Amino acid sequence: MLILVVASRIFLVNESSAQQKELQTVSARFSLSVSIPDAAVKVGAPIWVIVTKENTSDQNLSVYRAIAGDSDQGGWVYRVIAQDEKGRKAPKTKFGRHVQGPETADEAIEPASMVGSGGYIPLAPHKSISDRINIGKLYDLTHAGKYTVQVQEFDEESKTYVKSNPITVTVTP
Repeated sequence: MLILVVASRIFLVNESSAQQKELQTVSARFSLSVSIPDAAVKVGAPIWVIVTKENTSDQNLSVYRAIAGDSDQGGWVYRVIAQDEKGRKAPKTKFGRHVQGPETADEAIEPASMVGSGGYIPLAPHKSISDRINIGKLYDLTHAGKYTVQVQEFDEESKTYVKSNPITVTVTP
């Protein structure tokens, strides 16, 4: 009987070790940061932000590049979140709903007929790449006020969304 108790304790310790290994987190392979050249813009003007993606791993990272005439990677590569001063999500433009999907049933639109193209390029370990995103192309920011903008991208390895720092843009009349 004593042998069975010892054996069950060993089994429990081994099971606990296996569970601990499963619970270990996998770090994201990249980081994102956002900056804005003009923190105050007039209603209707393009709202450009710069997104910098840094490969924080020790291996090459495949980075998707959308082929866009204005080099805008917003919606295609990065998921953008824009909120007003009260924390409410800003309404998406038709283009924003097509490339990022609707947020609510009220935003649902006909199936997207939009097709994008692009390809993957390697990003060396500890190197970074910068992209431009016109937030006004994705969100209807035609009302004067302050908006908080954050960018995120899904990391397949860690199975998490990597989020940038939030930035604030003021839209003036």
